[in-house]
Amino acid sequence: MDASVLTALIHMYSSCGCVSDARTLFDGAAAFAFAFRDVALWNAMIAGYAKSGDVDNARHLFELMPPRIRNVISWTA
Repeated sequence: MDASVLTALIHMYSSCGCVSDARTLFDGAAAFAFAFRDVALWNAMIAGYAKSGDVDNARHLFELMPPRIRNVISWTA
């Protein structure tokens, strides 16, 4: 599975209100080497938390995000 598919699935689960399922998928993506450095994957999960009103988890995940991959979208998610 590649990063774009995982990102789309995380976005879909989050949009449907299944943020815990999206997080399970996000956590499972850690097994793939690209997941740690893919900004879209991180942004999708952070935005999913933020849109569901879970600001604490969104901020916590943002703080776990490697600083070198953060971008403008990361800060506004």
